[in-house]
Amino acid sequence: MKRLILMSVLLGLLAGPALAGPTLEFVGAGSASISGWTFIASTDAFNFGASPILAAYGGTSDTAVSTPAYVHIPDMILGGSSGNWTLPGGTIVIADITGTSIYLTGTLSSGDLVPAGTTGGAYTLSNADIQWISKNNTIGSNVIDDLMANVYADFDLTMQGGSQIPGGSFESMLTGCTDWQDGLSGSMTIPAPGAILLGSIGVGLVGWLRRRRAL
Repeated sequence: MKRLILMSVLLGLLAGPALAGPTLEFVGAGSASISGWTFIASTDAFNFGASPILAAYGGTSDTAVSTPAYVHIPDMILGGSSGNWTLPGGTIVIADITGTSIYLTGTLSSGDLVPAGTTGGAYTLSNADIQWISKNNTIGSNVIDDLMANVYADFDLTMQGGSQIPGGSFESMLTGCTDWQDGLSGSMTIPAPGAILLGSIGVGLVGWLRRRRAL
């Protein structure tokens, strides 16, 4: 019985970091030239500026990324139709404010653009939105190391439109082909299946120990 309890405790300690995987959050406000988004109606294009990031591992902040670091989201052309908007993705970059020191790059998959309330939009895909390409972690961020080590990351982006958005809603802005700009926020997180797999292994080991003791 003591061995079973000890094994359960050890599995719990191992599963903790996996369940609270590294998360890199970013937020920006204003025009695309600063750190937000701009929709150009004539080209159906969303242009994104560099957005400052805050990395966290579970509840612990990653102080290395407190040095000026920014997420550069690729500019995207709006596709689809009302209720079925899409954005094509592209190359996403984590770099310094000038864009000359590149810390991490990856390929962002295409995804859906859906209304988030009335005055915002969310761009998301279910899993593995980003496949990391290269890393040069000169700022020593644990989160950047861990994201790269897992190859894939989930991506979530929310674009705020504000109460004064043309037409009164984010979709009206798109349908009416009206230029607008505002802020955004988002995150990158290691996909959950890794934690689910670890949990399944733990349950299997506990069951095996019980059967072994019964023999």
